Amino acid sequence: MNPSLRRSVVQKKIYFASKSLYKLTGVLPAPWSTPHTVDGKPVYFIHIPKSAGSSLKTLLGCKLGKTTHAMPRLVMRKRQWHDSFVITAVRQPFDRFVSSYSFVVKQKNGRVLHRMYGETLDTLDPFEYLEFIQQFPEKLGFQTQWTHYPSRRKPTADLILRVEESDRWRDQLMAAGITNLPKKVERRNASRQAGEGLEDVLGLSGPDLKALEQRVKEVFVVDYEVLGY
Repeated sequence: MNPSLRRSVVQKKIYFASKSLYKLTGVLPAPWSTPHTVDGKPVYFIHIPKSAGSSLKTLLGCKLGKTTHAMPRLVMRKRQWHDSFVITAVRQPFDRFVSSYSFVVKQKNGRVLHRMYGETLDTLDPFEYLEFIQQFPEKLGFQTQWTHYPSRRKPTADLILRVEESDRWRDQLMAAGITNLPKKVERRNASRQAGEGLEDVLGLSGPDLKALEQRVKEVFVVDYEVLGY
């Protein structure tokens, strides 16, 4: 990897230390809040990066304009985790990677990353980007870091939706006891344009595309195995 693209150890420590302030104060991130309750418990939405979180936030009535990808184990006290109804959404790992590559490299929307690394990011091919982004688990780490919590009593979020089933989200939420929802899921912040295929986004085809899929599967093996992809 280009040395100029290596993440500073200090920067990484600062990021994760800053998230621990939530747990210390007991105040949860405001973007997680929804107006709903289930069995008297507040409903929180945990936004996994590149998993249609903005669309689900709209459906659940979360405050728009602000986003946090904080992992629950970093910001939630165990009692908060147990005493709330937690919702999140996961995505097929390769599709999620493609979305991230399109968003950051092709569309130049990775604001924080571009402030840190500049135009060098725009030259990365998909293989180079995969190596680069592994330095940032908070941006494209294992999805299980958001769906799971170190608790025997409640090891996973109460409701784990799938992006591939977004046409059923409303019914799934209502079945869980969440009502007063919009009549349809609004598609927001899509990283790929309608009709834009993998070859268009990645600039790869044939054996190279297969090789990338295999490499992504190796890197995100935990999500493939634990989440059933």
